[in-house]
Amino acid sequence: MKSEKQKITKLEDFKDEVWYCGCCSMCRATESKGIADKHSWIGVCPVYDVMRFDQYTSRGRNTIAKYLLEEILDYNEELAEDIIFRCLGCKACEQICTPTLLPGMKPLDNMKIVKAMREDCWNLGIVPERLKNTCEKILDPEIANPYGLDRENRWDWAEELDIPKEGDILYFAGCAASYQNQNTPEAVIKVFQAAGKDIAYLGNEELCCGHQLIWNGAIKEARENAEKLIEKIKEAGAKKVVFSCAGCYQTIKNDYKEIGVEVPFKIEHIVKTFSRLLKKLEIKNEFNDTITYHDPCHLGRHAGEYKKPRKIIEQVGGKISEMERNKEYSWCCGAGSGGTCLINYPDLNREIRSGRIKEAEETGGDILVTACPTCLKNLRDAAFDNDVKMYFYDIPNLVAEALGLKSDLYDSWKG
Repeated sequence: MKSEKQKITKLEDFKDEVWYCGCCSMCRATESKGIADKHSWIGVCPVYDVMRFDQYTSRGRNTIAKYLLEEILDYNEELAEDIIFRCLGCKACEQICTPTLLPGMKPLDNMKIVKAMREDCWNLGIVPERLKNTCEKILDPEIANPYGLDRENRWDWAEELDIPKEGDILYFAGCAASYQNQNTPEAVIKVFQAAGKDIAYLGNEELCCGHQLIWNGAIKEARENAEKLIEKIKEAGAKKVVFSCAGCYQTIKNDYKEIGVEVPFKIEHIVKTFSRLLKKLEIKNEFNDTITYHDPCHLGRHAGEYKKPRKIIEQVGGKISEMERNKEYSWCCGAGSGGTCLINYPDLNREIRSGRIKEAEETGGDILVTACPTCLKNLRDAAFDNDVKMYFYDIPNLVAEALGLKSDLYDSWKG
């Protein structure tokens, strides 16, 4: 018998969506559409590709969701830990979803179903401990980042750059780049300065965008955090905010709307900004290398941007060699939305990222470029683990090197 507490669930909002799932198994593996030459079937779900049990696919989770809605199952810690939070949120399943109960119906919004289940888990207090701890660090005003590092260190990379805190255009660096890939935000600012463009930055007033809060089900807390961040950006006088982090960009572009937070300014990912700026800037160090590009899930499938990063690679002289799975069919790096896999399932993350870096190696490329600091670090770590010899660049670093700019933090712009 279900308790009264479990009868009131966020999942109820998606009851129709859950029941439209025809359990066709397309989200597990699907016939190739010309993107795989070596085999006639390709994987769709990276988690299923490793775990090999149906409950880790969207079909399996939707079946579990039906049992939860029909009060046959209760939410519990084992279900949350093993299945609900293991999904990467990569959205690959939605690229090939074909609900069989209603011909012509749009693909199911499997990500909203997953997030609804996670919100229920958060409200019931059964979120995996490591993920809960990550959220608590973000909500701590003395920390305000998922790594538990000192908030005062957030802008260490910017101290010598003389960046105003107010202006029409504001750069949002995000947690990952600010703490783990500090020459990426440095590159963003230096490219803007080289182009003679004014750019502002909040410094240690910048808050986490709340990406992990949303993907771990802490929606009330995410909404409050988002409203505080929006207010700080408004106080800075920003009319447009530019992002180098795919996760932050997708969160403010799409997720804020889902949780009821209005964004009163324009937003743009740096790939669009830099593609435009490069038309007027002189390339001093042309890349004559073979480059492969990894599509971040949040910039690609979640935000629909595939062309601009590739255009930038060509603008700086690179020759693109695509991985077998690319663009909307790109394989996730393994970190997962909100870093859930990286934080809570490290062995699974290592298996997924190892497969992806070997796919990159097979392109014959000298350089791997991406547009997400988390993907950059995860794939760089995968290369080290698998003895893959490649150079790594985030898009801003690639552009900075092509323009002949120098980093004050490191000897090279390489990631």
